[in-house]
Amino acid sequence: MAGVPSSPINNLDTALEDPQLAARHVVMTYEHPVGGTMKTMAHPVLFEGTSRGVRLPPPMHGEHSREILKDRLDITDEAIDELIRTGCLKADSMRK
Repeated sequence: MAGVPSSPINNLDTALEDPQLAARHVVMTYEHPVGGTMKTMAHPVLFEGTSRGVRLPPPMHGEHSREILKDRLDITDEAIDELIRTGCLKADSMRK
């Protein structure tokens, strides 16, 4: 290493298997209803008396599109259906 300070360059899979991350419970595993077993990074700050956990899995692509467009932007179902039909919008992804 010619006296140059350095460290290994890891890919994501190698980095997530680091023993230090495991010891500090930084990488969490959870079950996604569609995606199966997944890993995520825990929040870096852990307050005394609290624990880390995944309350809800991340939404599927387009899962809340219709709800947001209707409830927040007052777009009609017909207009949303047209956006979906023309491929401008992804909506209604199914969960198991």
